[in-house]
Amino acid sequence: ISDGSLYRIPYLLKTKRLVSDAQIEFYLVEEDRILLAEKTNLDEILISWINPSDSSTIHLVPEIIATEKDEFIKTNSHRIAVLNKITKTLTVNDPSIKENAIEDDIIEIQNIKSSLWSQDGQTLVYTDGFGIYRRSFISPITIIPTKNINHLIVKYTQPIKNITWADDESHLLFTTNNTLRVAEINSSSDPRSSVLLENAPTNIITANNVNLITFVNKGKLQAIPISIEDNRRSFLFGNE
Repeated sequence: ISDGSLYRIPYLLKTKRLVSDAQIEFYLVEEDRILLAEKTNLDEILISWINPSDSSTIHLVPEIIATEKDEFIKTNSHRIAVLNKITKTLTVNDPSIKENAIEDDIIEIQNIKSSLWSQDGQTLVYTDGFGIYRRSFISPITIIPTKNINHLIVKYTQPIKNITWADDESHLLFTTNNTLRVAEINSSSDPRSSVLLENAPTNIITANNVNLITFVNKGKLQAIPISIEDNRRSFLFGNE
């Protein structure tokens, strides 16, 4: 952003190209669209998006009323999410939902400390600081149509931090009081959680192909299976 206008710089040409000459407050670049928050002369912030291959066509999103304290959150789908950094309110718009549908086209979730979207964009996992919740954005197949709701995965009296997906997205890693835990969130069973590591380091990486998390602890590379049934076994690979 320069003087409110948004530019892009082709890597090889190294010359800036104008994307939008509106007063852009914030934006998000995705694979097939660019989300824009434009400040108008009336000090309103309008949400819109453009296709990178056709920036002349602007698609307005009037359902979302944005502020200078907002930011876009990547949803990995056609949905548009805006998070207010002060109130911690996440607003999600689904432009594909038609009028009189079971689901609302606008959903607001309060008190979000951290959030994660699945790679397919169908599941949101978030924490309010003491509980972790999951919300599906795929309508359930039922005889009587029902709305999606937020489901509690785990809840603790101590603050929850550092939530992250394992690569298989059926396990969720998080810490409470420096204890690394894992929760199984397979939709076919009730969530289960277990302790993986006490006094956990912060540089933890998942390795999905072998169902492991790896980390460096006191100069040594170690790994622990993610599965709750196996996580009491630890492997030592040698010095760093």
